[in-house]
Amino acid sequence: MPILFRETKEFCDYRAIISELESELGPAFVPSIESWCGLRKRKYPIYNWHVYLALLDTEKEIIGICSHYEQPRGRYWIGWIGTVKRFRRKGYGTRMLDLVVDKARSFGFGEVYVHTDSSSAIDFYKANQFEIIGKYAFDDPQNSITDGSVVLRRCL
Repeated sequence: MPILFRETKEFCDYRAIISELESELGPAFVPSIESWCGLRKRKYPIYNWHVYLALLDTEKEIIGICSHYEQPRGRYWIGWIGTVKRFRRKGYGTRMLDLVVDKARSFGFGEVYVHTDSSSAIDFYKANQFEIIGKYAFDDPQNSITDGSVVLRRCL
C-alpha cells in the first residue's frame, strides 16, 4: 500500500504515535523525544532537524515516524524510526529509512549514523547496509542508553 510522508516539527502532530511507541520503547522515550522538540533541555545542539510522519495514502492514519538531523561535527544521524506494531514487517520501516538516506545524500553527506540498544533494530539496520562501528557513549542521565547500545554507520 502506498505511503505518504508529511514533514512536521509540531509535537502535537506526532504525540499520539510517540505515546503508542512508548509502551514498547520504555518510559525514557517520551522525555527523549521532548528534548528533541525543544520541550526539554538538550546537552548538545542539533542542526537541520527533520521529522516525517508516514501515512497511508488516505492521509488519515499515521503508521510511522522518522527523524534525522546533523550534529555539529558534520555527521548525519537518524534520530528515530518507529512503525506502529500492526504495520511492521511490511516494508514501511525500510521506506522511512530510504527517505532519511535520500535526504542525507541531498544534503551532501556520504554517511548516515544511528545508535540503538535494540537487537531487532540492530538487525534491521544491518539488513539495510549498516555496520556496527562501536559502542555509544552518552552521559545524559535522562537518556536510556544501556551497555548494549551501539553506533551503526552506512556509507552512501
